[in-house]
Amino acid sequence: MAKNSSNLPNANNATLTIANVSSSDSGSYSVSITNVSGSTTSSNAVVTVTASILQVTPTFDSGNVSPTIPVSTNNDLVMFNLASVSPAANGNNFTGVYMRNGTTGAAYDGSGGTGPNPGSIMNSGTNDFLFDSSVNTAGYDITSVVSYSGWTDGRAGQDHSLWYQTVGSSNFMFITNVTVTASAGSLRVAVNNSQGVMASGVQAVRVVLNQSYFVYREIIVAGTPTAATLPVLQIVLLGSGSVKVWWPASAAGYTLKSTPALGAGASWQSVTNAPALTNGSYQVILPITNTQFIRLQK
Repeated sequence: MAKNSSNLPNANNATLTIANVSSSDSGSYSVSITNVSGSTTSSNAVVTVTASILQVTPTFDSGNVSPTIPVSTNNDLVMFNLASVSPAANGNNFTGVYMRNGTTGAAYDGSGGTGPNPGSIMNSGTNDFLFDSSVNTAGYDITSVVSYSGWTDGRAGQDHSLWYQTVGSSNFMFITNVTVTASAGSLRVAVNNSQGVMASGVQAVRVVLNQSYFVYREIIVAGTPTAATLPVLQIVLLGSGSVKVWWPASAAGYTLKSTPALGAGASWQSVTNAPALTNGSYQVILPITNTQFIRLQK
């Protein structure tokens, strides 16, 4: 693989991974493929890396535990696109139903967290908000995560970390830590990206509460459906009479098919080898027995 017509060292694998991306990684990338029949070089793919700044903005209101800044529920995924919450949605913690109903409630809840106001929702723990990807199969573009806390004494601070999970992945990626001290009153903390979208293809957001004293009152995750794109089918010769074929895990619902010949009357049949979900892609190994053409079909 080459960048700006210069070969990249040790870039001989089917994929190129660049850690700690910076603006210096911008450029024109190409790949050359060689086998017994000869070699060919791809056209250039132009990569532009732009700087983005993660912004954490706290707003404190010392006079009212119901923030004077209104709770905006526009594009709020935890209100309109939530599929499930782990742990249970009625628990006395960040996942309680009143943490995601669009209101911060009053200062005190005499029903121990089960009444109309989320006054005693303050437990620690890991809470996963899983979004509905049955319709929006490509996931969601997350633009901000806003958390509200408040109480009539010193429990208005926040101390948690934010994570996200993309469609097809089992891992959560770290966004940032939120650690803001505050006294009696209410605190609104907004986390967003200077470029607009913090992450794309998101199917879940994780909130890890690092301390149990603060009283969280509402969480808002703003986002819109990620635009679906046609998946790219990739293939590489393994050199042992077989090939590896793979495509993005976000391409849910696609079937791999093959045919020995193209043209009128081509008979496309489903490949019997079951693909395995590995590192964010569906992968399958196919034997080479004769000429075969392959495609994804939905």
